[in-house]
Amino acid sequence: MTVSIKGDFTMSRLIVCCALLSLSLTTVLFSTAFCYDLTILTENSGENNYLDSNGQIKGFNTDIVREIMQRLNLNFTIKIVPWKRGYREVLHRPNVVLFSMVRTFERENLFKWVGPLNVTKFSFFKKKGSDITINTLGDAKKVGAIGCIGDDVREKLLKRLGFTNLSSLFGKDANVRNLEMLMLGRIDLWISTGHIVFKTANDTVIDPNEIEETLTVKKAYVYLVFSKDTDDKIVNEWQHTLEAMKKDGTYKKILSQYPSGLKRITFDPPNNAQPE
Repeated sequence: MTVSIKGDFTMSRLIVCCALLSLSLTTVLFSTAFCYDLTILTENSGENNYLDSNGQIKGFNTDIVREIMQRLNLNFTIKIVPWKRGYREVLHRPNVVLFSMVRTFERENLFKWVGPLNVTKFSFFKKKGSDITINTLGDAKKVGAIGCIGDDVREKLLKRLGFTNLSSLFGKDANVRNLEMLMLGRIDLWISTGHIVFKTANDTVIDPNEIEETLTVKKAYVYLVFSKDTDDKIVNEWQHTLEAMKKDGTYKKILSQYPSGLKRITFDPPNNAQPE
């Protein structure tokens, strides 16, 4: 009788130990299944994301991305690259993240989207005191030259709208050069967004008050994107974390720390871009 009880007890202990071992292995396998590596890229572009005077990457979208990573216990490095390179890498390489990207119909099926991070608008800007009057897109098509960034979403938009008077620049200093050309009268208008224009002016010796917004071309939503082959579990995890930040007030708190941030807040749900 005693032996039987002892045997049963020993067997029970063995079963419990095996169960615990199985649970432990399952936990390890479950954890490693969600381990992943990402290359995170951005560009130097206004208050969204920029290099400060100490060479540190700042901006409200940068802060949002860092908060998402912190909540997910991730520690990836964010790297600033020219937009053309970042776009090429997220388009052709696996497990790449790029921000900040405007969601457009032509880009819709090229990436996986997390956002919206904020809302913005594309507008024409002119030098204050200029006698150029822009009330319609037709008026803008008649000016001598419109500054823009080559391969940028704003340049592509104007081309689709039939503009042929575009002066496109490339490189990480394209915003500065566009602004300088505007002030020197070498271009008549600059297609950009307010936060980029005034951040660029503040980073130079140009007074932001010497620049005027004339005509808004389009309202746009800004996202971060993942390479198309990124696991949906990762993308959904980032999207749900962003939504949680919006619900608990962290999102608004981050944007409120920047001059144009409160104007950029959006609680609109993510939506597929429609044809223009």
